[in-house]
Amino acid sequence: MNKYRLVGLIPKDNGSGGGAWLGTLRLFKGLNLILGKEKLKLFVAIKNLDNDFVETIHKFGFSKYCYFLMALSSRLINQIILQNKNKNKNHFSFNLFPSILDFKLYKCSKKGLNLYLHWVGNNFVSIWLIQLITKKKNVLIKFADYWWLTGGCHYPKNCDGFKKNNCIDCPAVRKNLRWIPANLFLIKRKILNKENIKIISPSKHLFGTTKKIIKNPNIFYIPNGIEIKEYQKRDFNKKSIGIMAHGLKDPRKNFSQIKEIFSLLLNQDSLIINICGDSTDKLVKTDNNNKLCELNNYGYIKDELDLQEFYLNSNHILFFSIKDNSPNQMMEAMSYGSIIVAFYNNFTKEHISNNHNGYLLSRCLSKEEITANIKKILDKPNKDQISLNAYHYSKSKFSQEKMSNKYSNLLN
Repeated sequence: MNKYRLVGLIPKDNGSGGGAWLGTLRLFKGLNLILGKEKLKLFVAIKNLDNDFVETIHKFGFSKYCYFLMALSSRLINQIILQNKNKNKNHFSFNLFPSILDFKLYKCSKKGLNLYLHWVGNNFVSIWLIQLITKKKNVLIKFADYWWLTGGCHYPKNCDGFKKNNCIDCPAVRKNLRWIPANLFLIKRKILNKENIKIISPSKHLFGTTKKIIKNPNIFYIPNGIEIKEYQKRDFNKKSIGIMAHGLKDPRKNFSQIKEIFSLLLNQDSLIINICGDSTDKLVKTDNNNKLCELNNYGYIKDELDLQEFYLNSNHILFFSIKDNSPNQMMEAMSYGSIIVAFYNNFTKEHISNNHNGYLLSRCLSKEEITANIKKILDKPNKDQISLNAYHYSKSKFSQEKMSNKYSNLLN
């Protein structure tokens, strides 16, 4: 049987739960154009879109229930391993026990000359299978977050143990069980330092961190890519703000502060606020009986045209996440010419040049000060130019074609 040039393994091709699915789908779409049909295959537990290069791990939807079961088991394991104060704060995936998808995933991995791994948490694939399928094959590992560098957490909170090659004594884990992340940490380091492994980061910050602590010379910075359409002019006389209320259960997404600012913005007359995402109900529950603005709730957007409408109707996008490595929201917004207003941190400063292609605010400001700054930004006279700068920046950095070409050069 002829092998595919590239095989990818990931839980979903699209849907709730983060940008990893969308980023992978866009990559495989681009590679499908470059490599040609029948040259690659993306194996998923849950298939939501109709693409020929995407195939479910098991037929008849069985793999979906397998993944849900493994995600549930991952949560239960976290309840046992983590200390009480850390159970709902950080996302952990130990992938310690064999997954019921392991055997089929192993067979899927054998179908490709090259293997692509991205987000594999929630015990989608066990660490033991990862160890096995990365032994000899040319493997591309894309860092969605810090999971590959740690003993189990996806985003370390005020902990740099992984930078010192030391997740041996994880403070988030019960003392008598700290041998678990310690051993998983060592296993991952052995995998990442192998010559047949190529590590890709879409974030300069994560790329720099990885270069400092991993000995493997095959570490690459490749920004995520998206399909960028022609620029459409906007009516900047309208004061419109878009807020993507997505995944707000995750503490990194900063729901409490977003909610406070949203409440204050509701009282601004002649303002249009557009919200979308899987957590819009949480924001709408905010007391808005006395709101003066126009509020449009797009809900959870699944269609590309609806997403385009959201961005084109939102001249400014508020992005107040605390930690994200290469957020799709920022890239998408800039590609449509929406002006990003974000907190200054390691990932936003990579792409936002303050007063040039967007605006960066200090998170240390009070909610009243942040709201006042937003009002000033909405009144600035150079919005057309800032919008164009954002669009041209996205075109030069986030092209799906450029991303796909760089990945294709890493394939055997």
